[in-house]
Amino acid sequence: MFTVYGPPTIPVKEYYDQAVWDKLSNLADNLGIKHERDISIGGTRLGYTSQGDDTVFTRFATPEAVIAHEIGHQMDWKYGLRGKLVKQSPYREELRDLVDLKWEGSEKEDVPKSFRQKIRKGEEKMATMIEALVQAPEKFQKVAPKTWEFLQGFIASHPELRPLLETKPSMVYGQRSSEVSAGGLVIRGKYYAPKEVADVMDRFLSPGLRGGLAYDIMRNAGNMLNQAQLGLSAFHLMFTSMDASTSDLALGIEKVTHGDVKGAARLTARAATLVGSPIGTYLKGNRVLAEYMNPGKYKELSALADAVAQGGGRVQMDKFYKSDNVQAFWKAWKEGNWAGVGLRAIPAALEKAAAPIMEHIVPRMKLGVFANMAQDILARIARKTPHTKKSTKHSTKRGFCR
Repeated sequence: MFTVYGPPTIPVKEYYDQAVWDKLSNLADNLGIKHERDISIGGTRLGYTSQGDDTVFTRFATPEAVIAHEIGHQMDWKYGLRGKLVKQSPYREELRDLVDLKWEGSEKEDVPKSFRQKIRKGEEKMATMIEALVQAPEKFQKVAPKTWEFLQGFIASHPELRPLLETKPSMVYGQRSSEVSAGGLVIRGKYYAPKEVADVMDRFLSPGLRGGLAYDIMRNAGNMLNQAQLGLSAFHLMFTSMDASTSDLALGIEKVTHGDVKGAARLTARAATLVGSPIGTYLKGNRVLAEYMNPGKYKELSALADAVAQGGGRVQMDKFYKSDNVQAFWKAWKEGNWAGVGLRAIPAALEKAAAPIMEHIVPRMKLGVFANMAQDILARIARKTPHTKKSTKHSTKRGFCR
C-alpha cells in the first residue's frame, strides 16, 4: 500500500450572477475603482475598503451585494452622500429602517448591540443603501420611499452611475476558481498494487540515503572516480562488449539444451568474431529503446519493450549514478559564481567526456543483451514449452539483476 499526496491547497469554485457582476464591474471602472477578490482578506469580514484608497476588497464566494456595499463606501466619499442624507429628515429615519433590514426576522434582543450600533453608523447607512439598491430594490423602495426617489434622481444626474439603475438579476451564472490552503499536504488517496507493480514503483521512488550532506559528498566523489575509471579508460565499453559476446555464447549453449542447434550455431559464430556480438547487441538495444520510448516505431520489438517494463528494467542510466556536474557548472557560469565554476570544472569535464559511453553506448548494450535473452524466452513460450508467464517475469527480472 502507498499514499499519494497532492499540493497543500484545495481547489474551490464560486458561482455568481453574471449580469449583476458585469454591471458592478462597469460601475467600478467608471469610478476608477479597483476590485480585488481573494480567499483570505483578513479576519472574518466579507469585504472592506478605505477612504483615500481606490481599491475595494471582497472575500471569494461572497454575494455580489458585498461588492455593491464596498462601492457604496467609495461613492459616499466621492460624492458626499452622508452630508445630503444622514441628518436630513425623512432620510434619517428611512435609512435607519433600511439598515435594520440587516437583522430582519430576528428579535432585537437576539442581535448583538455592537452589530446594531455598527450598521447604524452614517458611513454604513450609505454603503447599505447602495447594497439594497442591488440586492433588495423592492424592500428598499417600500421602507425608504423618499430615499429611493432621491437616489434615483441622483444617479440619473450622474451618467457614470448609470450601471446601478441597469443592474438586474439574471439566470446566467459565471464561474471562477481559486485555491484554499489546507495547512499541509493533501492526501489524494491510498492505493494498493500487485507486487510486480509495487516493486517497480518502490525502486523508482525510494530515495535511500540520498539527501544527506555527508552521503551526497561521498557519492558524488565516488561517481566522479567511476566516470574516470570506467568511462575515460573505456573499461566499461570493453566489459560490456565482452559481456555481449559471453551472453551470446551462453545463450547459444542454452539453445542447444532446448534442441535449437541452428540458433546456437548462429550465436556461437557471432560471439567468435568478437566484434559481431557487441555491434549486433548495440543495434538491437538501440531499437528496443526507441520502441520503449515511442511505442510503434519498431512494432516487431514491442514484446521485448514490454518485457523490459515487466522485468523492472531501466532504459537509461539511473540518476543515482549521475552527479549533474555539467548542469551545476553552467549554472555557476551564468550566475557569475567563478569560484563555483572552478570547483566544478574538472568534475564537469569528466562527466561530459564519459557521457558517450556511460549514458549512450552502455545502456543500449545492456538493453540488447536483455533483449536477446527475453526474445529466447518469449520464443519458447510461443512453442508452448513448460515456461509460464510467471517464470517469464522472473527470468526477465533476473536478466536485469545480472
